[in-house]
Amino acid sequence: MVTIVRSFNYESLPAGIQGRIDGSKGFWILHPTDESDEPKIWIRDSQNKIKNSGFDRAHRIFDLLAPSRPSSSVSLSAQSIVNLFSNGIPDSILIHLMEQGLLNEISPLLEWDKPHAMVFLWDAVNKCGKVSGIRTQRLTASLNRVLGLKGRDWGRDEDPEREDSAEDSKADETPFSTFTGRNKYSGGSCLLLTYAHLQIDSFLLAPLALYESAVELIQSGFHPAHSKLLFDKIGNIIEQVIKTSVEKCHIPISESLGAYVVPGRPFLTK
Repeated sequence: MVTIVRSFNYESLPAGIQGRIDGSKGFWILHPTDESDEPKIWIRDSQNKIKNSGFDRAHRIFDLLAPSRPSSSVSLSAQSIVNLFSNGIPDSILIHLMEQGLLNEISPLLEWDKPHAMVFLWDAVNKCGKVSGIRTQRLTASLNRVLGLKGRDWGRDEDPEREDSAEDSKADETPFSTFTGRNKYSGGSCLLLTYAHLQIDSFLLAPLALYESAVELIQSGFHPAHSKLLFDKIGNIIEQVIKTSVEKCHIPISESLGAYVVPGRPFLTK
């Protein structure tokens, strides 16, 4: 644990870590009694997915996936809703919670006249589309979960759906668009960008994603009441929020936290 903290400059020792080693995967926490300086890993039977006959040096590499960290504003997934309903929670309560959660998500997208309305609209679109998180993921690539910048979001898609059609999405799925989130065919003279200059100049190109495009229009001073382009994008975002909420059947829970849980009695195996 101390080695991991030093390697990734964590601010504190995590309560646990998620990762893989040899044929095992799962969640590890500090051993309650072992205080030896020698690095050791106890593997529970439930973690041992593939039992290898050999155990050479390559099998002793621990692949860190993510540290434990609380995630705020979690949502009930379809499985959780079925579980609650099966255990006696009335469907009227679940329906009310879903309606209220949907209203709380949509309302900030429609409030355009209050003081600093565009600041709040930018924040609402950013949260709905996870724009800041997606941009961070592009920069950190596979390190985003290891550094604690991203975790699983139960009951929702990993990335918001794009505005393009399926055919356009396949056509744009190039290393350039994957890395930058930008349409390489926009921006005029910027078409000659080299990969070495992506981080400097790629923002001259138009965003591919619906949410990111709307965020940048708001940032540039456009108002949905005066810009048909932004008005249409906000309408598409609201439609997408409703569609995702209904199809994925998630219920946002305010003032909630998500966390890892270690089941059973983990240290009574081997």
